[in-house]
Amino acid sequence: MPTTTVGLVVFVVLLAPGLTYSVYRAASTPVQKPSPLRELGGIALRSVIWDIAALLVFGMVRVLYPANTPDVGRLARDRSAYLRDHFAYVFWWAVALLLFACLAALGAALFASSSAGVQAFAKPPLSWFTPRGGVSGDPAWWVLFNQYPDARVYVGVTLDDGSYLGGWVLSYSPDSDESADRELTLSGPISYRSPTAANAGNLDVGAVAVSARRIQYLTVSYIQPDPNPPQPASGS
Repeated sequence: MPTTTVGLVVFVVLLAPGLTYSVYRAASTPVQKPSPLRELGGIALRSVIWDIAALLVFGMVRVLYPANTPDVGRLARDRSAYLRDHFAYVFWWAVALLLFACLAALGAALFASSSAGVQAFAKPPLSWFTPRGGVSGDPAWWVLFNQYPDARVYVGVTLDDGSYLGGWVLSYSPDSDESADRELTLSGPISYRSPTAANAGNLDVGAVAVSARRIQYLTVSYIQPDPNPPQPASGS
């Protein structure tokens, strides 16, 4: 780790693109718990990729518009003098390149989280970068509830006492550790059947939370949206 203020600033700036990617992916994918070394290595690798991409873009702009970009040669030969005369100019170019790298990393995260990205990474050549041999490390709830992103998900839950709850998936714990401390919330109408009843009835509630430790098993139904919803009648 850096031991000076300048070193710390440079360290954070260089890792900013990878951190941008990781923060967005953490909000849109199951929460993984890698080791600190692996997490830092992943952030650093992604940062290097997008920092290099930003420098390549700068290089192309430099070739096309040499008079409107910082003089890299002079900066390398006499850094102190060049920065003294063009500090603001170099500073704003550096900010622009960092912003480009972060936006590029965010775009990559958006693509990786989209249905098109998931399909792309399931096929060669991108599948070569994420070999799993048909085995997924994603938690079961995530796989079940995100199987069809455009569909509404209805879940029937059988509890350990034999009772039954049914409703639309409202939220669930994204933790990749499938522990008994997770929670699943269902929105109404909520169907309930007691252990001794033959038929289920609707509860007069808007939502219900279910602890994973109480669940024996659950069933999932995917309800696709109507491609041709009825149109309101036009007034005469």
